[in-house]
Amino acid sequence: MRVVVLARTSTTEQTISIDAQVETMTKWCASNQHTIVEVITEHASGKSLDRVGLQRALATLYSDACDGLLTVKQDRLSRDTIQTLTLTNEIVARGKVLLFCDGSVEATPEGKFLHTLRASLAQMERENIAKRTSVALKQLQSEGKHVGRKPYGFSIKNGMLVRDEREQATILKATKLRKMGLSYAQVVSVLTRDHMIQRNGKPFSVSSLCNVVLKNYNKAA
Repeated sequence: MRVVVLARTSTTEQTISIDAQVETMTKWCASNQHTIVEVITEHASGKSLDRVGLQRALATLYSDACDGLLTVKQDRLSRDTIQTLTLTNEIVARGKVLLFCDGSVEATPEGKFLHTLRASLAQMERENIAKRTSVALKQLQSEGKHVGRKPYGFSIKNGMLVRDEREQATILKATKLRKMGLSYAQVVSVLTRDHMIQRNGKPFSVSSLCNVVLKNYNKAA
């Protein structure tokens, strides 16, 4: 069988990496005598079917050069039960096959039942993860710990925001220069000259400087 391989991960998931997924599916195809016609990878949430990678995989699947779509597990296709079942019905109706390394969708009552069960379990897992994450964040907030990205001018120690004196000095200097009447472009030039740079090691741009000064100048005072 000729298959298109789809590997997906997102930044919010603790799951198997893209490379590991591709390796697993490549070995699975070899052992099952399937031919891979295309490998597609994507970094996107599984809550939506409107994904560039998935749509590209479906375009390949629906062509005459492909017979099936393969993912490592069902939740790599989608984590929403209704969306998964809708897409599955569409694929089967077009005479194509949906494959997972841990099974395939069979056009039988038993096969459809197992597919529905797997989809429901995947959605339940996603909702449980979201619930546990929410509870953990609320617990951290109740303990006075910082949640989210650290703002420029601060570092995080033991879960608490701590002033970063080097970055605070940059904020303070930029603010003073602005109060003196210098434009943002002029302030950028001064900071670059004095080797005051962004956290990523790059010189400030006008947009990044505006963001830092407008959001953080009160904290530096």
